[in-house]
Amino acid sequence: MLMGQQSGFTKYPCFKCLWDSKDHKNHYTDHKWPERNSLEIGDHNVINSPLVDPKKVLLPPLHIKLGIMKQFVKALNESDECYKYLESKYGITYARRKELVQKSMQQM
Repeated sequence: MLMGQQSGFTKYPCFKCLWDSKDHKNHYTDHKWPERNSLEIGDHNVINSPLVDPKKVLLPPLHIKLGIMKQFVKALNESDECYKYLESKYGITYARRKELVQKSMQQM
């Protein structure tokens, strides 16, 4: 709603990238998804103009809401500042990250 996107059954739910929710076989192998350049109405599940500037949102709220933060964290490079911050804040270790990925793959 904040980003003007369709609320349900969207193919491209992320406002920052063109992550394809229907492409199940590549969810855990692809780490680089094409960046979303604009939020044009009628393009990639956008139905309204955004209420908030996308550049001011740090963590994708839809990823948190849908429980796909594990995919977001898995895609982070372990040497990046973002990963190090999450690791220090929430205690994410490599073993815990691997465990989350294995659990999510079993649910598919």
